[in-house]
Amino acid sequence: MIQKLINFCKDIGVAICNRTHFDKLARKKFEIVIDNAERYDGVGLINLVKIIGKETQGYYMSQPLYYIDNNDVMRPNSIHGLFFDTNHIISDDGKSIDKYIKKVHNTRDIDFQNDLIIPLPRTNESLSNILLKKEIFIDKNWREAKNHSISFCLPMGIGCSTHGHHSITAGVLAARGTMKNYTCYDYSELFDYIYTDGVYFYRTENSSIIERVQNFDMACIFEIGRIMKANNVSAM
Repeated sequence: MIQKLINFCKDIGVAICNRTHFDKLARKKFEIVIDNAERYDGVGLINLVKIIGKETQGYYMSQPLYYIDNNDVMRPNSIHGLFFDTNHIISDDGKSIDKYIKKVHNTRDIDFQNDLIIPLPRTNESLSNILLKKEIFIDKNWREAKNHSISFCLPMGIGCSTHGHHSITAGVLAARGTMKNYTCYDYSELFDYIYTDGVYFYRTENSSIIERVQNFDMACIFEIGRIMKANNVSAM
């Protein structure tokens, strides 16, 4: 029994050591990304978000391919879920993250060729139809429909599908199509209340931990958004 306890403690110690080492490397990598971001101008920052977000885009687009049961497919519950849980309280007056995310009017169409959009396909069958080119474009062009919707975050310029997932997946894969009707959210006010070091999100007012970063690339994009705000740059 004592030897089992000793072995257990050794295993825990190794896990803690590995996690500490991982966190140190993540913070260093994060610093390098942000230091590089500070060298870019407006167009450079917008393009940097696109480059960093491509891996997350591919991850969620391909999820149905890895599961037999479509209910097991992993996806965020909203665009904000790519970053964090918006229910966390972040200010002394008891306001949560979502209270500092403002819905704003969009001033241009989303373009699948130029904008970073993360589709969230739900079933293997529908995704397979897209990959096998069974999805037909009317007049060889993607057409927006009433059931299509996207949430788009500013100033970073990253969005994800909320309805019409498979049609939007087809448009993104073909890099063809535009959308006029979508929901736009501005994170500008939120930057005053939270920040991240690539490992955790923290409350600005007391540096307390909000939650552990779930997606390193999205944490980088969040802080690039802060740089964009400081330089009056927006993907809109």
